[in-house]
Amino acid sequence: MELPFAAPSLAVSAWLVARALPTYPSLTGATYGLAVGLMTDAGMRLYCWIDQPLHVFSSHGGTVLLGTIGGAAMAALIER
Repeated sequence: MELPFAAPSLAVSAWLVARALPTYPSLTGATYGLAVGLMTDAGMRLYCWIDQPLHVFSSHGGTVLLGTIGGAAMAALIER
């Protein structure tokens, strides 16, 4: 459910960082992917009333992890 909200932010962040020509693109991508994942998770947590640990770690934590991996992959792809 959080992925449609994270995708535009990840794309804009990737475009802005690609213009800066970072020295370590995968690390930079993982950093902005982590930031986008945390931002999206914080926004969705305002409306998610489920507080079971399994749900929080798998769904909300998975979004943060997916954003980090997606950012690193997108940065490496743009660098090539």
